[in-house]
Amino acid sequence: MLPAVKQSTYPLSRSSALAIIALALAAITAPGLNVSRAPAAPAEKNGPTEERPVLLADAVAQFNPQAAQDAIGKDQPPLTEDEVIASIRGISRENTPMTDDVYNAFQKILVTGMLPARAKLEFTTGWSGHNGFYFTVWWADLTIMTGEGTGYTYRLRDRKISSHPLTEAEREEIRQGEARAATLEAE
Repeated sequence: MLPAVKQSTYPLSRSSALAIIALALAAITAPGLNVSRAPAAPAEKNGPTEERPVLLADAVAQFNPQAAQDAIGKDQPPLTEDEVIASIRGISRENTPMTDDVYNAFQKILVTGMLPARAKLEFTTGWSGHNGFYFTVWWADLTIMTGEGTGYTYRLRDRKISSHPLTEAEREEIRQGEARAATLEAE
């Protein structure tokens, strides 16, 4: 018979408790996972990046206030855990090619309820150059890092809001960006 366990004065939601159990099991079965490492301060872009695994619920809770501060994001429905989970479950490797390691990392999120270390939830509000148009978009993306400075980004939400023909200034900005990219590739 197991000993009685004192009830915590800090109640956890069912999903948080399951995520903690899953993380503990992952630590036992995956010796390379360091769950005792202290968290680093998150690097902010337009979504949080943690140097340790993070509860999906916490990542979504950090993403939504940032999105609500954006001129486009404030008019969008908040991202939900259910939407992230459904989107990951809906990955079709035929339509979304990715390595086995990347696919397995996304699938592990479904089992553990945790984003891997350095994963990022981000949003994008503009897309330019396609067929000579600028698009106002609301893209919610999840990036899983695959190496130092490299990662795989999966689009969780893809909403095209409006478009207009590129102005000459926008065309010039695209040309300058392409020139900078070519210079970086040559180095």
